[in-house]
Amino acid sequence: MGRQELTLATYRRNLAQGRLTGSRCLKCGEPYLPPRPICARCHATRMELSDFKGEGTVAGFASVSVPGPTMADRGHGRDNPYMTALITLSEGPGVTARIAAPNPASPDGGVRVGMPVTADFASEGDGEEATVTLVFKPR
Repeated sequence: MGRQELTLATYRRNLAQGRLTGSRCLKCGEPYLPPRPICARCHATRMELSDFKGEGTVAGFASVSVPGPTMADRGHGRDNPYMTALITLSEGPGVTARIAAPNPASPDGGVRVGMPVTADFASEGDGEEATVTLVFKPR
């Protein structure tokens, strides 16, 4: 694999390949997801692409019943909410992503803070409109 730019486009391209990639500062070791070209901790510009295992825990979550246009087009709304969560990855960084609720009928979806989760790569849409979205599932 050649050198990849530390951009959101690289992150999305790697998601489509089933890879969760971010960046890591070569000076202080701080990890970031999605990747970024400058370290927010020490301001160094020496960053490298870094693969993450995709394992973590739920730090917080919310049920979304008034979705934006994309999720509304996928059938979500007041009668079909979806869950989103802040996930703390085992490597350290936090990422906000949709979470597959283990019990969608309950108000909290069966999601709880501290629940162990693993990354999944959900293909959504058809043809050229298809995208891969990061979704976490309970372990």
